[in-house]
Amino acid sequence: MKITVPPHAARDGALRIWLRRIPVRSQIVYAFRSGKSQDENHPVSQAVLYGRGEGSSASERVMLLFRPNKNEPPFQAGEVLTLKVHHTDKDEFQEIDFDVSHIE
Repeated sequence: MKITVPPHAARDGALRIWLRRIPVRSQIVYAFRSGKSQDENHPVSQAVLYGRGEGSSASERVMLLFRPNKNEPPFQAGEVLTLKVHHTDKDEFQEIDFDVSHIE
């Protein structure tokens, strides 16, 4: 999933992505800068996502909060980030899609 950093997120130094519903599985979601080959394989931020669990009827929204990792330049307005999760069985990052309600 590709996300464009809005101006206020760049100013605040934090990107907030609101999902319509808590996903079933817990996972760490990584953000990668797009367009720069050296950055496409190196996460620049991550957010922990706590799942609702199998069979749960929880319907609350959830926010993913991304701040640049230490030694990473700040997010820039208009910059495109790619969200991925790490699959340990394949030892690779794979792009993931979410049902996003809004981005701050």
